[in-house]
Amino acid sequence: MTIKGVPGIGKSSIARELAQYFIKRPHHFKDGVLYLDIKNCDQIVDVMSCMYNIIDPDSKRLKLRKEDKDEMLKELTRRYYNKKEVLIIMDNADLVINTDYPNFRILISKLLVNCNKLKIVVTSQKIVGGGL
Repeated sequence: MTIKGVPGIGKSSIARELAQYFIKRPHHFKDGVLYLDIKNCDQIVDVMSCMYNIIDPDSKRLKLRKEDKDEMLKELTRRYYNKKEVLIIMDNADLVINTDYPNFRILISKLLVNCNKLKIVVTSQKIVGGGL
């Protein structure tokens, strides 16, 4: 799902409230809620690094290289999200949508296809498309 609107309308406030709502009600997403503020991510590898670092904060992979993105996507889907009931909220996706839109759509699509219990909410000034 995409929460779309002009700057300052309250997209991020809604996203944070949504995260808090489901954190307080763990029976909806028994494996948790992942809130990512991706406003400074201009490439898909930055988004994936952010996802990975929140899931595995002790990891040495603080910054992925572009060459790592396919392997990282496989690892995220296989190891972390496959068969898990997780809500991922990607707040402030405008920069990555403007600079790396095709790869952002691929990331979202592959996560949703390979992890059937995963739900994703994106906030942006633009529609992501592809069912979001």
